[in-house]
Amino acid sequence: MAGAADDYFTWVDAEGRIHNSPRPQTEREAETDKPSRPPVDNAAESRYLSEDELQKKLQQERQQHKPFYVWVDEQGVVHNQETPQGTASDKETDDQEVLTDHTLIPPLRVSAAIRNAGCCQEYRNAFHVSSSRYEPLLLQRAEAGIPFRTSSGQRPAWYFTLRNFPASGEAMLSLKLRRSTDRLALVALGENLKPLYYLPEVRFQLQAETWSHEAYREAVISVQDKALRAVILYFPDGTSNAATAEVEWR
Repeated sequence: MAGAADDYFTWVDAEGRIHNSPRPQTEREAETDKPSRPPVDNAAESRYLSEDELQKKLQQERQQHKPFYVWVDEQGVVHNQETPQGTASDKETDDQEVLTDHTLIPPLRVSAAIRNAGCCQEYRNAFHVSSSRYEPLLLQRAEAGIPFRTSSGQRPAWYFTLRNFPASGEAMLSLKLRRSTDRLALVALGENLKPLYYLPEVRFQLQAETWSHEAYREAVISVQDKALRAVILYFPDGTSNAATAEVEWR
């Protein structure tokens, strides 16, 4: 079939005769109702940034408008402190998003009265293990160790110190709890084992069992306080000796 004119079309029947037939009115109306493609505005297209230009612009904005937080120290002095930013040497990449369950940052410290109460110096001898950056630490048999005293009694606990804490004061602490669904609490300590932070219940995300590992619960804690030195993990409701925890910070 070939078009003879705008309103006619040519066709050949079974006996070889050629016919010129008018196109149906509905077809002509449909043809005129088709939306026309808008003209391309090359000038408008040229205003779009390339990927490299966009990344450069975003980097400039981050440098000009650095994030900060406001906190008040124990003397009541207000501080505007720039949020520490990771670097390539910290083995962190900017394009990798890290989701955290808790954040330890100076404005969230416990009160000065609690920090100076001297609750944890008596456990100095319990910190016989330490966690180094990028080296997982396995904690076992909490029931067999030195119990942590609470207002409701003695509770099974783990104690460990943090070695080679980055000078920037920023790190990620990962806790992987296995073979236990019991509630876990955390006390983060500074110099002379003074408490800085208290989490009555650590929030965990369940990681299902796969062919390569058993099921476990994981909590990722953002640490933005260079004063942190040690951690106490304890079970407020108790637990069995089957429970284990893998600690890693980076």
